[in-house]
Amino acid sequence: MALCAVHPIALHGSPLRLCPQNYEKSATLTTVVSAIKSARVVKHWHVIPKKTEFCVNISSTRNNWVPRYGVSSSCCKKKPGIRCSRDDRGGCDAAEHKFEEPFKEAIFELEIMVREPAEVLGGMQERLSAKDLELVLTYFAQDGRDSWCALEVYEWMQKENRVGDETQKLMMAIMYEWVMKLVEGEQSVEEVKSLLQDMYCVGLKPEFHIIQTIISSYWDKGRKDKALCFVKQMLETGVESDAEDPLAFLLIKMVKAGEQKEAIELVRTLHGCGLELRISSYSAALLAAVKEQEQFTKVQREVRMLVQNGQLQELEKHEKEAFATYEYLLHLQAEEIVLWAEKIGTPDKLPVIYERLLAMYCIAGNGLAAERALWQMKFSGREPPVEMYNTVVGVCGFGNHREAAFRVLSRMEALGLMPVKKTYTVLIGGFLKGGNFQEASEALLLMLTKGLRPDFHVMLAVLRSLQKAGRVSQYLHLCKTLADVGIIEPCLVYVYIDTHNLCIIRVL
Repeated sequence: MALCAVHPIALHGSPLRLCPQNYEKSATLTTVVSAIKSARVVKHWHVIPKKTEFCVNISSTRNNWVPRYGVSSSCCKKKPGIRCSRDDRGGCDAAEHKFEEPFKEAIFELEIMVREPAEVLGGMQERLSAKDLELVLTYFAQDGRDSWCALEVYEWMQKENRVGDETQKLMMAIMYEWVMKLVEGEQSVEEVKSLLQDMYCVGLKPEFHIIQTIISSYWDKGRKDKALCFVKQMLETGVESDAEDPLAFLLIKMVKAGEQKEAIELVRTLHGCGLELRISSYSAALLAAVKEQEQFTKVQREVRMLVQNGQLQELEKHEKEAFATYEYLLHLQAEEIVLWAEKIGTPDKLPVIYERLLAMYCIAGNGLAAERALWQMKFSGREPPVEMYNTVVGVCGFGNHREAAFRVLSRMEALGLMPVKKTYTVLIGGFLKGGNFQEASEALLLMLTKGLRPDFHVMLAVLRSLQKAGRVSQYLHLCKTLADVGIIEPCLVYVYIDTHNLCIIRVL
């Protein structure tokens, strides 16, 4: 007698999804398994079975998951020995086939689709062990099988509280392979998202590494539009935590690819669309701003070097203005992102935001803005490390923001973070690089009053800069102070004035 399964009609008028399978009339489970191995999944097509065939629904790429069971389809003709329905199950159940192992019987019943999975598994619940159910899941997860049936089986297991850790890991691995087949097969993003939603429906939350792999697969293969589309759809669904933020993951990939400017624009665009972004996304956008500032500063430095070497003409006024405008807009966008983060961020999340803003201003050499970001970071609850104070002091010195630099030093002393030798060394270096020689001398004198001995190369750099700048009084005063504290021996200092052929000699 030939076997035949009911051909389901999908709900809501969806088309039938059938696939022919060739079996012998006296098929047992063993022959069923071997026969289906040679079958191929065929998506959405109708078949009129022959007398020696029976049909099994094994579609594995549906857009919307709907029950596979319904009334008999038109492709099941009233032919002797091959018609089977819910009302006429004679010859199509497992009663005529004796199975020694329960999982084989369960597979057979699920394959012929005479009864719903919950009914089949419910009737065999006491006979099916956890291992048997895992074998059923593995069977339907194979190529050419009905993967949707595996989801239905897992859903029943969830309802019956039969899902253990091993079963969940197995099902997660099955779904991972399924999803990646859709992605690598260039199926639409909607299909991928739909399958992930089906996982939620059966109580299987997709692990974040699956989301990361999907994004990486799209991005690494050059399908950036699909990566962006997928991330946007995930944001519309909702992101539960910062650790599982797909947008932040994508932004990091963009930064690594050198597309930090595009990453900033993406965040601004998505925010403008009304999507609720996580603070992790804003943090990643600020990281992109830091990287963009690094690249911009590097370009500025290279241009200055070329001009100094005579390989490039001096920049014209409008070119300098273009440089300044670009940097100003970058900082403006970063400040805007910080404001968005402040509206949704909790006190424990904001310090990293201010830290990255501070890093951007330090790289840009904007001492006043760096000082402000430093206080924002401190008042948000995170005490900046001494190294960060040192960096801000150096940046203030480079920009000749004398008051801001000494203000930071005073604040450090008030907090009990006594400025160390490195702090003053960084400050002096900042003044010297910025061409502020008198301020560098003042910082060195302040360092001496605190009982700190400068390194020889630092002291020498300050003296040479004063000498080169022709600041005689500051030079003499510094030499005398160094001699008084015993850092240098009393020396003979002379100044020769060419125009008057006059040599002034003084013993310190």
